[in-house]
Amino acid sequence: MTKRTKQCGKCGQELPLEKFNKNKKTKDGLQQECRKCMNRRNREHYKKNRERLLLQKREYNRTEQAQKIRRDYRKKNRGRILQQVNGYYKTEHGQTVRLEYMYGVTLEQHRQMYIDQNGCCKLCNSSVPYDKIDTDHDHKTGKVRGLLCRACNIGIGQLGDTVEGVIRAVEYLRGTSDDN
Repeated sequence: MTKRTKQCGKCGQELPLEKFNKNKKTKDGLQQECRKCMNRRNREHYKKNRERLLLQKREYNRTEQAQKIRRDYRKKNRGRILQQVNGYYKTEHGQTVRLEYMYGVTLEQHRQMYIDQNGCCKLCNSSVPYDKIDTDHDHKTGKVRGLLCRACNIGIGQLGDTVEGVIRAVEYLRGTSDDN
C-alpha cells in the first residue's frame, strides 16, 4: 500500500500528499516543503528582494521572447480573455472601477447622466439601453461631455473630436447636396 502522507522538511508536520507541490526531480515526485511553508518562504524572499525582482521582471517583459509569448497567448486564448474582461466590466464593481479610472465619474453620476438625458443619445436623441451607451469625453481635458449612441460617438471620433472637423463635414455636406 502506498503512503498517503508526507512529512514537511521545514515545519515537520505529517500532511496529506495534496498539501505538497509536484517536483519531477525528487524521488516521490513532490516538493520537500509543504505548500504553506513554501508560500511563506516565497513571500519572505519577495519582500527582501522586491526591487531587484521587479527590475528583472521589467527587463524580461521588454524582451522579444516575452512579447512573443504574450502575443501567442492572447491569440490562442482571445475568446477566453474577452469573456473574462467583459464579464468583469459587466459587474457593478467593474463598471465603477472603469468609469472612475477612465472618466473620473462615479457609477451613480453616470446613471444620473443617463436619467437626465432620458435614456437617449445626447446628439441624435435616439433611445439607447444603458449597457449600450458610450461615454463621450474631451480627450484633451478628460471632461465627460455626455452619453452618446455608438454611431454618434464613432462619428465624432472620426471627425477628429474637434469642432473644426464637424464644421468641415457640414460644409462638405452642404456643398454636395442637391438643394444647391
